[in-house]
Amino acid sequence: GDSVASIPIRMPHCYLLVLACVVCGTAALDAKWTPNGEGPAPFSQKAREQMGIDPTSFAGAAPVAGGSSLRLGAGALAVLYVTHNWNAVLALQAFVLKLIEPLLNALRSAKEGKQRAAVAAAAEQARLARVARMKAKQEER
Repeated sequence: GDSVASIPIRMPHCYLLVLACVVCGTAALDAKWTPNGEGPAPFSQKAREQMGIDPTSFAGAAPVAGGSSLRLGAGALAVLYVTHNWNAVLALQAFVLKLIEPLLNALRSAKEGKQRAAVAAAAEQARLARVARMKAKQEER
């Protein structure tokens, strides 16, 4: 049997894969920035004057808090580490399988219970049919 790792990847396939990823990403993007509804963004001096906003009200405003680039960077590094370290991936897979094992066992036992009930129902129908046939034979005599 061939495994996925033994399938050779040819260069046109790589280009098609990259193209598919780009097309999917751009098709999924629906970016429309409307901070002020459908009107123009009120950040220019002219727009603020037209809206009657006092320009001095922005002078003493507290600075906007920056993004959490440290958390984002650490998260990206963690994702890269896990995805490029197969030992970590296998350990994560084993951990997830241990977590969902009770669910899988419950699903498996429910399926087996349904199968046993179906077999028992079929056996009961066969028994009732035999009893009916035997009664019919008794009445014939």
